[in-house]
Amino acid sequence: MLQNTRNERMGLVVGILLMTISFTTLLHGQIDADGAKRAAREDDIREAIFRFELKDRTGIIFLDIDHRDPSDAFMKRFFDVKLPIKKLSAIAKPNGRSQRWIYDRSSGKPGVALWVGKITWTSDMRVIVDGGYYCGSLCAGRGDFYLTFKDGRWVVDKFDLKIVS
Repeated sequence: MLQNTRNERMGLVVGILLMTISFTTLLHGQIDADGAKRAAREDDIREAIFRFELKDRTGIIFLDIDHRDPSDAFMKRFFDVKLPIKKLSAIAKPNGRSQRWIYDRSSGKPGVALWVGKITWTSDMRVIVDGGYYCGSLCAGRGDFYLTFKDGRWVVDKFDLKIVS
C-alpha cells in the first residue's frame, strides 16, 4: 500500500513537471512571436517618422536608428522616395576640428541625418519616439514624435521640438 502511494505521488509529480515544461515551451514560443511582431511594428513606426521628416527635405538624406545603420530590408522601404537616401555610415568623417556640415562620403555633397531613438509605448495604438535631425554643428534638432495607429498604419500626430541649434 505504501509503495502504491509513492508511485501515485511520483506519477503526479512527473505529470505536473511535464505540464509545466509544455506550458513553458508554449509560452516561450508566444513571447518570441510577440517580440517579432513588436519589432516589425517598431520598424513601421520608424518608417512613418522618416517619411514625415522627408516631406520638406532636399538633398541627401542619411538614416540613423539608435546610432546605427538601418538594415538593408529597412532601407528598401524607401524605394519610392525621389531623394537619395543612405545609411548613417555613408557620412564622411569630419575633416577638421569644427566642420559646419555633414557630407556624403562618395559624392562630397552636404546632407541631413534623420534619426530615431527610443520608442515608448503608451498603449497598443500610441507611441512616443525620441528623434530628430542633424546636418552640422549649428544645424540640429531633437524632440518627441507622437504617433497613433490609424486605419492600419502609423501616423505622426505631432513633433514636439525640445532642442534646436
